[in-house]
Amino acid sequence: MTENENIFHSKIYRGLTVYFSRIMPTQNIYEVKDLYVRTVAEDYFVATDKKDKHAFLFMYKDIEKDNNIFYDRKDAVKKVKEAEKNRKEISEEIYYEEYWQRSKYILKRYRLNILTV
Repeated sequence: MTENENIFHSKIYRGLTVYFSRIMPTQNIYEVKDLYVRTVAEDYFVATDKKDKHAFLFMYKDIEKDNNIFYDRKDAVKKVKEAEKNRKEISEEIYYEEYWQRSKYILKRYRLNILTV
């Protein structure tokens, strides 16, 4: 365990509330989760979301690298807002008009194939 991991490990205890900045740009997820620490081990801890009871497993070495666990909610919100501001627009949705045009084209080709056979 590195020195930073050891410092973070000494601050985590069962029953502590921590805030997880969940940033997943490819899925367009930017949120802050309120977590309740339920299990503390030597190299990891498990925290449960207060709202939906989803459990998250965190390794101390990953926390040091990602810097996504906070003791103060304001810091977590600040990181999420900064990431959201710097995000790239990813849109793979097909609008109704575009879908309709594609469908008509496919239908037309399908009908032509049936008539010629």
